[in-house]
Amino acid sequence: MSENFPNIAERYPEPALATPESVGAYFYDWYHNPTGGDEMIANFGLEAAKRMRTDMCFKGMIEEMIHDRRRFKKPDDPHLDADYARNLILREFQLQFIWLDAMTNPAKTSTPLAGYDTFIYPSESLKTQAGMSYAVERVLADCRDFLRLPLAHEKIVSNVSDRYKATKIVLPRIAYRYGGKPLTVIDVGPSIGLGPKKLLLNEPFSPIEKAWMAGIEGIENVQDLPKPTGQDQQDLITQAVNRSIAQPLNMGRIIGFENHVSQSQVHRVKAHSFYLGEYFEYCQPHDEPNRLDEFNRLAEQDIDGYEQFRGDFTSTEDVDKFLQQSPGFEADFISMYTVAYMWSEKELAVALANAKRLLSNKGVLLIADRATIDPGNPNGIRLGGKWSDEWVYSGIIFDKAEGWQPKEWLRWRTPRCRELLLDFREH
Repeated sequence: MSENFPNIAERYPEPALATPESVGAYFYDWYHNPTGGDEMIANFGLEAAKRMRTDMCFKGMIEEMIHDRRRFKKPDDPHLDADYARNLILREFQLQFIWLDAMTNPAKTSTPLAGYDTFIYPSESLKTQAGMSYAVERVLADCRDFLRLPLAHEKIVSNVSDRYKATKIVLPRIAYRYGGKPLTVIDVGPSIGLGPKKLLLNEPFSPIEKAWMAGIEGIENVQDLPKPTGQDQQDLITQAVNRSIAQPLNMGRIIGFENHVSQSQVHRVKAHSFYLGEYFEYCQPHDEPNRLDEFNRLAEQDIDGYEQFRGDFTSTEDVDKFLQQSPGFEADFISMYTVAYMWSEKELAVALANAKRLLSNKGVLLIADRATIDPGNPNGIRLGGKWSDEWVYSGIIFDKAEGWQPKEWLRWRTPRCRELLLDFREH
């Protein structure tokens, strides 16, 4: 198997353009390097890689996806890359797992689909290769037509509220500018708004497990980690960060600027927001509410102060429409969580211009994404990297009061935001 799928770092540049060969190699890479260390994702990766070689139905579906994405691509859209393709395929299979379970499991529906065998999801069987093979085969046999449209047109719509811990780290550092007034915030691409709702409710986020501070004891960047800093010192930094994310914020109004997701797509957002193994673990009997319970609760909850505006933040015309509805509007803070990586360079440039236009003179933009500072790029940052790699997920600040030059304040070990490198130095 390994000779068919060589090391992707050696074979394919970043980001690798999606082709049947590159997507197959990226699937196989999951077998050795699954996102989040999730063994179910590893099994899916191996199953999908095998089927790219042996299952013409599966391979044809991937080829059709790549063809359709190229055919419907707007001129300025980024090309489909192999990492994004494999992630979207996995997420859409998970949605079909959820759908099959809901429609065929007698314990969950009074009218199972006639003629369909029960399909139970989540199931521990997906921790085995045979169980994963059966699950994939069921989707291909029973639900393949339901995959065609999303694979051709949909975007990944994950919603991981813990990523909004970055807002609770960033805002206290600039809150003095606003004199204690309730803050007005725009959150770009909030999906179904779980993060903004948590901020408005001042509900607790999961604590940081480890935090380091750049500039201390020789730590300059993630390549220096883990570097001995003295356990006492690391504990103090971690405790200080956790105190920050535990403090309430004076949020007055959060506007979700969203173009793609409606409330009717909650199941798709759920399937896109949890790793396979996470979803299984969260569905096991438990005493305390977990992240899946929180997802289900917040998805249905209306929160005072949370508003939605249907529009594309990469469109000047849509921002014009927003300002026509809210003349004189100024935001104190704008956040873009895990949305910019789906934009072209031109779309990112428009989004940055729109953010600068909507912010007050004291306002700040936070881009939380797979991003690094790149002075050679006209936008000042470079987006990219594989989700399965560590330390690719960052928090970059554009401060209108300080020249609008990007500064990287945060970098997380994984997009689940449990271990953190902070860098508040002036560069």
